[in-house]
Amino acid sequence: KVRIVGAGPDKSSVYRPGPYNGGAVMRVLRFVNTEASVEGLAITNGYNMVGCDIALRGNNVASNCLFGLSGQPANGGPSAYVISGRIVDSVIKGCTSTDGRGFGFAVGLAGATAELIGCTVCDNFCSSGYYSGSPVKITAGRIDRCVFTRNTMAAYRGGAVAMSGTAVLENSLFYGNTNTYNGAGAMTMHANGFVVRNCTFENCRAGGDPADMIVLLSYLHQPSYDKRTEKSFHPV
Repeated sequence: KVRIVGAGPDKSSVYRPGPYNGGAVMRVLRFVNTEASVEGLAITNGYNMVGCDIALRGNNVASNCLFGLSGQPANGGPSAYVISGRIVDSVIKGCTSTDGRGFGFAVGLAGATAELIGCTVCDNFCSSGYYSGSPVKITAGRIDRCVFTRNTMAAYRGGAVAMSGTAVLENSLFYGNTNTYNGAGAMTMHANGFVVRNCTFENCRAGGDPADMIVLLSYLHQPSYDKRTEKSFHPV
């Protein structure tokens, strides 16, 4: 077992030295097929195609951490990338991308046991790219008790989340997210098999057509969502 413990993300940090965007391609932390945990750290400024700041595969947990402030390469991946493992009670913020396709540019969840629990995803921005991934891209796994706020997309997909596959999103709040292009202010959902329940969408705005769209559903036939979520598909 490996355990890395800091004094808190406001006091302890680990980061990639060098320019904010560019320079050496180097992920900050990667745990593969281990039982490891990291807590109480700011982990920032990584630069990699997948998992700039942290990548988890295995029985791994990151808690009480700050991720972000990362300059992703074009068509590159997120600050935090999880195939299996959990990110808990953490903040992912300040990620920017000019073309964050594929895995999302702040958080990517891509495995059945990948989880984002009790986290805040905020102040992330993508400037261009028609099919750019949202700040959070989830194709499998679970998001629970998270807050998504002040995220902005100037490209297709959702202002905060792009969801597909067999993913689950529940008990979460979307507030003040924006899409200035032809996507959705809060999130987009593609394909079948996903579940959205007990979520709230407030003050999320989208440009394009229609201008007041919060949630965009496409390429699906029988989505599963809780009735409490259904009423939130319209501006409140």
